[in-house]
Amino acid sequence: MNKIRISNRLWITILGNKIVFGNSLNQDFHHTISLGNNSGCFDLHTKNQRTGEYCTIITWEHENALSILPSLIPKIIHSIFKLNEFNSEANQNAEITILDKDFDLNRDFSPLIKKNKITLNYEDDDFKEFASNLALQSERKKITIQDFEKKDNGIGFLKIDTESYFIMKSEYLDKIYRIDSINLNFDSVMSEILGSEVYNEIIKRIENAISK
Repeated sequence: MNKIRISNRLWITILGNKIVFGNSLNQDFHHTISLGNNSGCFDLHTKNQRTGEYCTIITWEHENALSILPSLIPKIIHSIFKLNEFNSEANQNAEITILDKDFDLNRDFSPLIKKNKITLNYEDDDFKEFASNLALQSERKKITIQDFEKKDNGIGFLKIDTESYFIMKSEYLDKIYRIDSINLNFDSVMSEILGSEVYNEIIKRIENAISK
């Protein structure tokens, strides 16, 4: 599997209609979210790599899930990214560096990661040095702010004079936003998305599956 490392512990990959993730510290198990194209249900299950056994953690009918997805996805975005207002009109002459699929949050933002969080303190000397180095990477695609506004989704970096910002565009948000921080704490993100009670129950079921 082509694993994408999200943090020192969490990896994730996409295989067809499945999202697979696991803990780098425990290679015996991985967890799969199946989109259930044939069954009509989303499901989360755990697989024991050594025995090949599966354990279903939770199932969710498509009809019920699709009815809340439009409100759930913005909640997911806001759980991971702390967003702030961005004035597109005032930055019409800005050139946007696109952070494409080869951009690794854990690797490329490593100078700014503290306690499972990337804080983009635009006045901080560490950030200014990081931003200056990123601006010099000429191999990255650059577009105008007008073209960035036309994209459905994307994260970009812009530098104007002495100021630098990371910005986000999503089809699930009403406009372009400035990114102030990125939460890399998986437990914190999932608790905020699902609610602590639901998330803790899912973790309990996964732990029970692993202990069998």
